[in-house]
Amino acid sequence: MVSELVTNALVHASPPVTLTVTYENALVIEVADGCQNLPAWGRPGSGGRFGLWIAEELCDLSVLPRPDGKTIRAVFAAEPVPADERPGR
Repeated sequence: MVSELVTNALVHASPPVTLTVTYENALVIEVADGCQNLPAWGRPGSGGRFGLWIAEELCDLSVLPRPDGKTIRAVFAAEPVPADERPGR
């Protein structure tokens, strides 16, 4: 997950790119970048999107817009929750 999110930030966004990993009842990976453009969500296809599509199946993935860019946040529950049982799905 770290590799996917950091690579996306380096390839599709702009500096600065920062990585923060924390754990408090859940593993949280946050990758911030200096680009306000939001990621392309949806099913993968000829334009890519395979990494984010897989990431969405493995964790609770969200985008937090900021005035100077955005943060992509991946939260891994202490116990996995099936994709069809996650809130907002």
